[in-house]
Amino acid sequence: MPGHFSALLAIACFSFMWLSLQAHAQVTLDIQIPQKQFLRNQTLPVALRIENKTGQPLKVGEQVDWLSISVETFDGKVVTPSRELIGGGQFDLAAAESVRKVVDLSESFDFSNPGTYRMTAFARFPSANQTAQSSSISFEIIRGAQLWEEVCGVSLPDGGRRVVRYSLQQAYHQKALTLFVRVADESDSVTPRVVELGPTASFSTPQATTDPAGSAHVLFQSGAKTYEYRRIDPTGVIGVREAIELTGQRPRLGRDAEGKVSVLPTPRKTP
Repeated sequence: MPGHFSALLAIACFSFMWLSLQAHAQVTLDIQIPQKQFLRNQTLPVALRIENKTGQPLKVGEQVDWLSISVETFDGKVVTPSRELIGGGQFDLAAAESVRKVVDLSESFDFSNPGTYRMTAFARFPSANQTAQSSSISFEIIRGAQLWEEVCGVSLPDGGRRVVRYSLQQAYHQKALTLFVRVADESDSVTPRVVELGPTASFSTPQATTDPAGSAHVLFQSGAKTYEYRRIDPTGVIGVREAIELTGQRPRLGRDAEGKVSVLPTPRKTP
C-alpha cells in the first residue's frame, strides 16, 4: 500500500510538472509605435514582435486572419476596420526565436476624428493551439494648423484629369514644430495621405506653391542659417529633398516663363 501511494504521488508530481511546463510554453506578442501623436491620415506604423516560447517550431500565418488589431476610442467605442489587416505570408518561427513585423494601421482604420485611441493586437497559431494578446497602448490623433492650401489639376496617362488638393500643416511632433503636407483628391473620395516634411523654425513663414505638372513645392527655414526644400508629387511622394545653407540673400520660390518652380537665387546646398 505505501508503495502504491508513492507511485500515485510520483505520477501526480510528474503530471503537475508537465502541466506547469505546458502553461509556460507560450507565444508572446508585443506592439510599439514610434510616437504618441499622429495627424489625421498620417502613416501610423505599428511594430509587432512575436516571440516563440513553445519549445518547438511555430507555424505563423496559417490563416489569412491570423493577425488582428482591435482599436477603440478613449470612451470604449470600438472602431470598425475599413479593410482587412494584412499580416503577411506563412513561415516557420524556430523555438526561442522572435520575428518583427510592421503594419500601417492607417490603411485599415479611419482616424478622421481627432481624439485618443487605444489598440490591442491578437495573433492565432492553430497548429500549436496557441493564441497571443499584446498589452494595450494608447495614441492620439490631432489636427494640424493649416498654413496654406491649393487645388490643382493633374493630367492622367489615359488622358483624363485628376484634381488634387494640397494642404500645408504644422504641428508639434516629438516636441519639435514640424511641417506636413496633406495630399487629397478634391472630393476626398480617396484616402488622403499626410507626408512629414521636417522640423521648422517657429519664427519663419514657409513658402508653398504648385507647378503646371501638379507637384507641390515647399521652402521652409529649419535653423538660423539653414533652409529645407521639398517637392511633393500628386501621389504624396517626396521627389526632391534638399538642405540649403544661407550665405547671402534669403532663398525664395520662383518660377520661369513656363511655370517651372525653383529656389532663387540658386542656393548653396549643404550635404
